[in-house]
Amino acid sequence: MSMDDFIENRITLRMLVPFQGQNHRFEAEVKMPPPYLDLQDFVASLPRKLAERNQVDPYSYLFEMMETAEIEVIGARGFVSQWLNDAPVSLSAFVETCRTITRQDLLDAIVAQHVESPSPALLAAMRQAYEAGRIEGSHQA
Repeated sequence: MSMDDFIENRITLRMLVPFQGQNHRFEAEVKMPPPYLDLQDFVASLPRKLAERNQVDPYSYLFEMMETAEIEVIGARGFVSQWLNDAPVSLSAFVETCRTITRQDLLDAIVAQHVESPSPALLAAMRQAYEAGRIEGSHQA
């Protein structure tokens, strides 16, 4: 897995919607923001993204049903894939898990991907380098 694939998180979603005597199944893969950020706006956007990717008119009654339907996460790629062991899982449970992910978790995973048995000293050095770069970047903005 390349570093870009590792850092870019994508999740595959599924939604089952009973409507007019039929069960409609919608699936889509979407890019996720970093899991350590607030995911509230991302989650709120998902019914519309599922509708767009499945050619559902956002002004239809079917879309209204989609806005209240349960969403499941059925697959993941990237860093968050390590937190999706028991797919499918409800979107709310997946988001709760993501809320526990920190920037430090991401740094540790990046180091572990490139170094078989990273020492605590290497992990500490990487964290300090990250913090220094983050602070420097915020001063240039």
